[in-house]
Amino acid sequence: MQNVVVVGAGIIGAALASRLARMGADVTVLEAASNAGGAASARSFSWLNSAWGNTEPYHRLRVASLKEWQVLAKEVSGISPDWCGSILWDLPEDELTRSVPMLESWGYNVALVDGAFARTIEPALRQVPEIAIHAPDEGMIDAVATTEAFLADASAHGAKVRFGASVAHLATRGATVTGVDLADGDRVDADHVVLAAGVETAGLIAPLGPVLPVTSIPGLLALTKPLDKVLNGLVISPRAHVRQRPDGRLIAGTDFAGADPGEFPDQVASEILETLNDLINMPSGIELESYSVGYRPTPEDGVSIAGCVQPGVSVAVTHSGITLAPILAKLLASEILTGARDPLLASFGPERF
Repeated sequence: MQNVVVVGAGIIGAALASRLARMGADVTVLEAASNAGGAASARSFSWLNSAWGNTEPYHRLRVASLKEWQVLAKEVSGISPDWCGSILWDLPEDELTRSVPMLESWGYNVALVDGAFARTIEPALRQVPEIAIHAPDEGMIDAVATTEAFLADASAHGAKVRFGASVAHLATRGATVTGVDLADGDRVDADHVVLAAGVETAGLIAPLGPVLPVTSIPGLLALTKPLDKVLNGLVISPRAHVRQRPDGRLIAGTDFAGADPGEFPDQVASEILETLNDLINMPSGIELESYSVGYRPTPEDGVSIAGCVQPGVSVAVTHSGITLAPILAKLLASEILTGARDPLLASFGPERF
């Protein structure tokens, strides 16, 4: 039985822990915070998609993950994506018209629709586009509840989860990573360490020599007070990306990563609220309840970094963690325990840097 330490209890680390434990590994999850979700997952727009702007290999990886979400919904208690679909017109018209045939040729279920059709999908919109992309198979998920479900499943299969466990650095013997040293002086030995610590991953691996070009991009998401049902799915407009949570609250940013909070986040949140009131016909008005600022780990080339860096240590860092957590967990767990690399990950290894 391999002893694997997973650093980070965001959605990727939690999904990895669940998969590794189910495959028979002795798993320990270490999370610096006091709760699941980390710095990014807990503050995510949580859109499950592969809508536009991706290379074909990255699109294939994302589609494989969407399918894996459907599998996990049947296997893991508490995993319940809402396949509500999306309507998107946050692109210039020529890009909209160009994107649909390409995505269709890759087998993605999308259609170019007019404003009248968009109105049938989302009748509460005050403004409808002349043309939009309708993707009926896309969805959304409660990132924190889902992360907690993965951790609960990992624990049910023998994993240990430690919150408040801040990793100071990796422990090594020669060129091999043998565990981690915690900030409190404790050492956790391991046959393999997986760094799924978001923006902290690059710093933890740097003393060993590898350079992972990962930046931290802040994103502000506004949360409204609860409303009656007003949206049926995800609305991806040029001025705001918005969805409605099961509790009736709208969550919105200027794009799926949120809005740049700048020096005046209160003002940015107010501007998002103003946009929502312009976009959605809600006679009683839409009121702001709160906002959050998350820090998205973003690799330099925009796509996932997943794989073994050197003996005893792997990394999993990506901007699209909500969509990609299931497939990265499945493929990395297999790679760690069997040594075999899946072709789907061929374009996304850390060796490319």
